Amino acid sequence: MPHISKKRLEQEIFLAMYERFYKTIVSLKNRNESGKFMRELLTPTERIMLVKRLALVYMIYKGHSDYEIWNVLKISPSTVARYHLKSDSKEFIFLTSVLKKHEGLSEIFDKIESFLAHRGRGKGRWDFLNKL
Repeated sequence: MPHISKKRLEQEIFLAMYERFYKTIVSLKNRNESGKFMRELLTPTERIMLVKRLALVYMIYKGHSDYEIWNVLKISPSTVARYHLKSDSKEFIFLTSVLKKHEGLSEIFDKIESFLAHRGRGKGRWDFLNKL
């Protein structure tokens, strides 16, 4: 799991950095640029974490059971329960609206679910994500 330094940035500096980060993401023009950006900025662990987090929200949105979600994504039952509570309290309204708008995402997540369901355990089990 990624770690954050205990030394906090001043709020003004953080907000300026966040704004630059946001503008950089928005400026990406295509899938190729986005992929390079993600590969260069994020570690493999961070990329997996984000993909699994989005897949978790998607699977909750699609009505999968907690068991199916933690079994397919290989995340803890407590994490699934926590995200279910967040979903029930409407914390993912925007995210689910994006998922609804882009039905093409459904195909992507169906493929990811299929991949995850057939992946083994151990070293290299997430290598396929880099190929996507």
